[in-house]
This record gives sequence, structure tokens and C-alpha cells, in this order.
Amino acid sequence: MSKIYLRRIGATSDEPVSEANPFPVEVVGDGEDVCIGFEQVTVANSSIGFSGAQLAKSPDFAEATLETAQIRFRADGTAPSSTVGTPVDIGTTVKVTGGRDLAQIRFIRTGGTSGVLNVGYFKRLVGGN
Repeated sequence: MSKIYLRRIGATSDEPVSEANPFPVEVVGDGEDVCIGFEQVTVANSSIGFSGAQLAKSPDFAEATLETAQIRFRADGTAPSSTVGTPVDIGTTVKVTGGRDLAQIRFIRTGGTSGVLNVGYFKRLVGGN
């Protein structure tokens, strides 16, 4: 029978996982965000999402900063229109987390000028050293 051991932060030895010493299921505030990709997305009059090439890297989240012109987005799997969706103004950064939302989010411009999103894709590294 196999046992799982863990070493808590600051500890000098490993301890077996048990009911009294459970495996941590969430680590908050202990990690590092590492950029794993970047792209510019031109948001025109047809809805567009993040590229498959970037999503294939399995990012934990993306940060997209808008330049040029106002756009709208929806992350519920339905394409936005120029009048329906959450508006994003120039200079705003939108953070999108989770694989489902990263895959489903769609953007569209609100007027006659296309917007440009500068998108960084990130992995959250837990622990470190």
C-alpha cells in the first residue's frame, strides 16, 4: 500500500497524509504567476475569442488590455453584439480565469473602429523555490 507524504511550509520533514493531517486542497497567497504566452487580438464586427494556439497551453488565466476602441464581451457561450454584452472601454484590463471561460469568451466591437486586445496568458505556480 502506498502512502502520500507532504512537507508543510517551514517544516523540516515529511509527514504522512491522514485525517488528522489532511492534504491541502487550496493554497492561497503562496505562488507565482508566470506568463506563458502573448497575442494581440483584433476585435472587429464579427465576434472573436482567444486563439486555440494559446488555449492549448492550458493557461490558468488571461489578462487582456484594450486599445483603440470600445468593445463588448460575453463569457456564457453566446456571441455578443455591438449593443449586448459587457462593455469594455479603452485602457481597461479584463482578467479571465478558468478553462471554460477562457474557451467561451467572445468579443465584438461596438462601433466602426476595431479594438485591439493585448492578451497575456498565465500559469499559477504554487509553492515555488
